[in-house]
Amino acid sequence: MENFDYLVGLISIVVGLGLAEVASGMNRLLRASGAKHDPLVFGPPILVALMLVSIWFDVWAVRRIPNLLSFPFFVVTFAQLMLLYLLAASCVPETAGETGTITSAEYEGNRPYFWRLFSLYELMYFGFWIFFMTKKGLSPLNLAERAFTPSGGALPLVVGIGLALTRNRLVQGLGLMLLIVWLFLGYWSYRIT
Repeated sequence: MENFDYLVGLISIVVGLGLAEVASGMNRLLRASGAKHDPLVFGPPILVALMLVSIWFDVWAVRRIPNLLSFPFFVVTFAQLMLLYLLAASCVPETAGETGTITSAEYEGNRPYFWRLFSLYELMYFGFWIFFMTKKGLSPLNLAERAFTPSGGALPLVVGIGLALTRNRLVQGLGLMLLIVWLFLGYWSYRIT
């Protein structure tokens, strides 16, 4: 078994658990017959499901970097994966009423926690992005130029912090759409081969 296989095993477990959480939350949303859920409540599970899928492509992209799996790196990776799992577990708020309807009040109650977790995850992601880009030989100037491109890691962090700080529903909806589109743009050309 190669070193990379250990990382893949850990990621497989956490991603599987995370996808189960997202599926369970979406199942609660879809099974509440006749319920009129707050439309914003559908954005976070879609975003988190895409994040869970995209991590496979991130891991595949770093598979050939030598001497990667030191204990500190593994611990930081584990911490980031735990944040991703917590995101998955919190992406659909609990309902307060017996109808199973998730209202804007429930979304708002869950919003600060979810977006703080998201921002923490993205801060770690951005740190990893800087680490791997410098290993590829990018200069600080090149890093700054690429940070806000779809393959960079800065924009989701900034948007996440903004969504944690604002209650504006229009900003929430636009931010969710931007992040989902950003994920598609950033990973569109990735291949696992």
